[in-house]
Formats: sequence, structure tokens, C-alpha cells
Amino acid sequence: MADEKKYIEAEASLSLLVKNWRCTKSADDAIQKTIDEWDSIPAADVRPVVRGRWLTHADKRRKFPYCSECSRDNVNKAQPSFCPNCGADMRAEE
Repeated sequence: MADEKKYIEAEASLSLLVKNWRCTKSADDAIQKTIDEWDSIPAADVRPVVRGRWLTHADKRRKFPYCSECSRDNVNKAQPSFCPNCGADMRAEE
């Protein structure tokens, strides 16, 4: 479990720090109190972004583009920003 990452919302983190800042006498006390209460901030529901790209079949008998991640055809022929089958992000990484 030590390798498992916990993601928290920045707004919740800052709110906790501001609350502790107002309730304590020094910055050091506010920071320590915030560190002590950090686990009370709910974890965000996140998962790593899977990036893919639209590929075309080499044999040309198949008409649809397919996803580089799940290899399933995109039967709509369009090339949307996300694979409708596996959810891979097809946008160019910024």
C-alpha cells in the first residue's frame, strides 16, 4: 500500500490550510495541524490517462479506423477525441 498514490482536490487542501491558519497562533502550528489532518481530506476518484491514436487497417478491406489501445474498430468512421470502446484519450498530448 505504500506505493499507492492518493490524489486529493487542491481546493479541499487549501481550505484545510486556511481553516488551520485562522485557528492557530503561528504558521508552523497551522502547517503542522494541516499535516496532521491531511488524511481527513477525501481522495479523488482518479485513474491514469490512457493515450491512444486512431490507426487504419493495412489490408484496406476493413473500412473503419481502429484504436491503438483496444484494437476495436470505430464503426462511426469519425475519429472522436476518445475511443468509444475503451475510453482511451485520442487527443495529442499537450
